Amino acid sequence: MSTKAIQGQGFQLSVTTSASPLTVVAIGQLKTAKRSGSKTKMVDISNTDSPSCYEETLPTMISPGDCDFSGVFDPASVSQATLITLQDARTKCSWKIELPNTAGNWVFSAYVSELAFDIDYAKEVTFSGKLSISGPVTYTASA
Repeated sequence: MSTKAIQGQGFQLSVTTSASPLTVVAIGQLKTAKRSGSKTKMVDISNTDSPSCYEETLPTMISPGDCDFSGVFDPASVSQATLITLQDARTKCSWKIELPNTAGNWVFSAYVSELAFDIDYAKEVTFSGKLSISGPVTYTASA
């Protein structure tokens, strides 16, 4: 069986800012999007009855993680300005990361929790941010 891979060029991160009327804003000029992944919190339930002095654990809450993103700053970009508005208002929105060529997507609710800008006289001005995910993340493969 041959290896299957998806090229990252053409991915899209978008946010639904309003349900009525439906308003979806694609974040422009992105270079990267990286999800930290989920993590299950484990609690120690060891006690005097634990077998052979081995620690016993119990899975409890699942932390859905974060999504970091970065791109080339555009001072005229409405989508990049939307990130600031969402962070200032502490608004939880529905987000989608779409793979190129309709290969699949992840959908989740998140808050914009970090925004930063990087200015270097010898490089392009860039922006970066973090989405703090709240609740489950759903992946849908292409049909």
